[in-house]
Amino acid sequence: MSQLNMSIDNIINQMKFNSRGFWNNLVSTNCYAYALGIDIPENKIFNNAYQPGTIGSIIYNIPSNDLSKMSLEEKMHIDFKALNISYNDCCEDEISFDKFENDFIIYKWIIALFLSKDGDYHFMRKSWDNIWWHKRGHNLEYPINYDDNFETIYNPKDCKINGYQYVKCIKLSCKIK
Repeated sequence: MSQLNMSIDNIINQMKFNSRGFWNNLVSTNCYAYALGIDIPENKIFNNAYQPGTIGSIIYNIPSNDLSKMSLEEKMHIDFKALNISYNDCCEDEISFDKFENDFIIYKWIIALFLSKDGDYHFMRKSWDNIWWHKRGHNLEYPINYDDNFETIYNPKDCKINGYQYVKCIKLSCKIK
């Protein structure tokens, strides 16, 4: 079975939770990596690491034919578990924040899931100022906070992303020592 090129702890320790931070690895990340806060070149983790389910399937030794039978959300959930991210569905007006608790920093952030008719996905991430940001694929673009009509995104339900429909929001939480 394949293994990651870096430890899961190293990945978690390099995750960025603040979308206002500088994003270094523009070519080698996508909207999923951005939503999770992973600013690490994909090849330093594993090829195709930023396809939902890849990280989790390696950690939990899930064969690729079993992974291919899973839904997108099942794939996301195994990644969340591998990255020690708690998750639950939420509404888009939930607040992203961080707090200190028993020598840990608890990060909570909100992501939005979009799907196309052909099953492709897109993710957005809510920043601390309640504006939504997203990264358009593996390209040289920095994350942006506007939709295809060049409108600032204040609510993912109301934004226009050509070819994609809003599905839901998910609250993610990670505890870091």
